[in-house]
Amino acid sequence: MRELLAANLVRLRKTGLFWGAVLLHAAFALFRIYTIVDDRKYGYETTLDEALFTFIMIEGLVMAVFIAVFLGTEYSDGTVRNKITAGHGRVRIYLANLLTVCLACLVFTAVYLLTTLAVGLPVLGGLTLGAGVIASTLLGTLATAAAFCSLYTLIGMSVSRKSTGCILCILLFFGLMIASTYVAAMLDAPPERAAMELVDGELVTHMEPNPKYLTEGKRAVYQFVLDFLPTGQATQYMLITDKTAWMSLYSGLIVLLTAGGGLAYFRRKDIR
Repeated sequence: MRELLAANLVRLRKTGLFWGAVLLHAAFALFRIYTIVDDRKYGYETTLDEALFTFIMIEGLVMAVFIAVFLGTEYSDGTVRNKITAGHGRVRIYLANLLTVCLACLVFTAVYLLTTLAVGLPVLGGLTLGAGVIASTLLGTLATAAAFCSLYTLIGMSVSRKSTGCILCILLFFGLMIASTYVAAMLDAPPERAAMELVDGELVTHMEPNPKYLTEGKRAVYQFVLDFLPTGQATQYMLITDKTAWMSLYSGLIVLLTAGGGLAYFRRKDIR
């Protein structure tokens, strides 16, 4: 396992896509700080806290491309077949690849946060969030990032063609995004809505029950779905939430399920 991980890290450092993703995270951090500075010009009371965890949603998309290409290259270059021929077990190969992409994701996160703090603190001032909130939210975002990595690794290690894996990972991200956006919209639906009717030739506005408003039982189900989906977690982390423990638990469950399923398939996969 150590040899496999070391070899993966060497290849990672030589991969242009890795350094491109590093620069992209730094650039996004600078752009996010610029948007806050611009908001302040128009009187908005924005703080550096609002930029701190914005990376998690962008990272979900970046990792979809990065993991699909990085793992797909292993198949196209024959690296996976060579590792098996050299006597490395498939379980170790899969886990080494999963750990490698998680470490890459950790580097991207560190680059974003360091850039945000290095530039944001002198430009925007200090953070207003407490240390406990920052620590718990950061750990939660890392758990969500691990869930994204595990989902994409499942696809990347199951599909031999790099282009196909990339398309599937991107489609998965946007599918999860659409699902979480829909669920969030349903949760935000108010209990009443404005309606208009014609009374004595005049339009009169009145309030009526909103049929889209979720009852208590349905609301609990929708909230669970939002907390469970990685994109739903990312949305809530960007706004700062106190449900980090539950969402981190769900992320851990996603990692276990997808890693287990990926391992089960990869052990039977025909490597040509």
